[in-house]
Amino acid sequence: MDGKTTKLEQLGAFGIVGESFRILHRSPKLFGAITITLVLPLSLAVLLHNLISLPLSLQLLSDELNLLTGEDVYDARALRESHRQLTLFLMMETVFAVIVCASSLVLNAAMAYAVACVYIGKNEPSFAWVMKVVPRLWKRMLITFLWVLGFLILNILAFAFAVCFLIWGFNYFNISSAGTFNAALIVTCVVFVRVWVYIVMLWKLASVVSILEEKYYGLEGLKKSHCLLNGKDITALVLTLLHLTINSGFCCAVVSGNWDLVSLEESSAYGTILLMLECAVTLMGPLTQSVLYFVCKSYHDECIHKWWVLELFGGYPAEYLPVKTTDILSKQIGG
Repeated sequence: MDGKTTKLEQLGAFGIVGESFRILHRSPKLFGAITITLVLPLSLAVLLHNLISLPLSLQLLSDELNLLTGEDVYDARALRESHRQLTLFLMMETVFAVIVCASSLVLNAAMAYAVACVYIGKNEPSFAWVMKVVPRLWKRMLITFLWVLGFLILNILAFAFAVCFLIWGFNYFNISSAGTFNAALIVTCVVFVRVWVYIVMLWKLASVVSILEEKYYGLEGLKKSHCLLNGKDITALVLTLLHLTINSGFCCAVVSGNWDLVSLEESSAYGTILLMLECAVTLMGPLTQSVLYFVCKSYHDECIHKWWVLELFGGYPAEYLPVKTTDILSKQIGG
């Protein structure tokens, strides 16, 4: 690609981040269009959600708890109104979650295909051409997402069952040691978090697999991701934890901001900075996971089946031809 001899399989987590920046530098028009069209609206929606919905949800839950445990417990009218507001809020949150998930699927599809075009092609594709891939891949990505959602729900149910079983066991055997119970609870929480993080790791890689490999999506895509992560699981873990940590810190910065105590100019400047940071995080997330896919493929010495990319549209446009007519292996950053 750019003439460098560094092999992709040698890249660690921060090497993948650096390679992602090099891809952005190589195709600024393409990823600039993706940022303006897909990343910016999604980032703005997430920023507004963190700014409005999170504090509101805490307030609604606090009011509900006060009505159930406070002096107004017998105020049936206030309790019904609180239930109505909470139900309406949950419905709005559900709609928001569906919109964000749909937007994220579109962004992941566009980003993975764009990175594939950069790696296996000679010229930079147009944004319009990249976006043609989304309708063809929507069903595949949705099936993969539903499988992941099912596993996450099962993990939560298993955690709830384990906690209930733990409480029952301590009561049944009349074990009154608080230290023992806390230790057992911590171990249960660690196992739950570990499984949850691994499912997220699989999901991120499976999203790219579902786009770039014809045979693998849904449960098969998750199995393929599990195989690809062998030997690169630490790299994927670092990237996942880094992304989750930045997102959590960003959310705390938005919620804890004293917006009422600053002037309009200061709040506008602060909001603009937060929006730019959110755009950067939203852009780098799917970009790094796409690069991770190529790193894993190179590490396992697997071919990149670019003919699946060809078959999505029946061929490349005239101005965008592949470097070779055979499948290639992205062994090097410089192809």
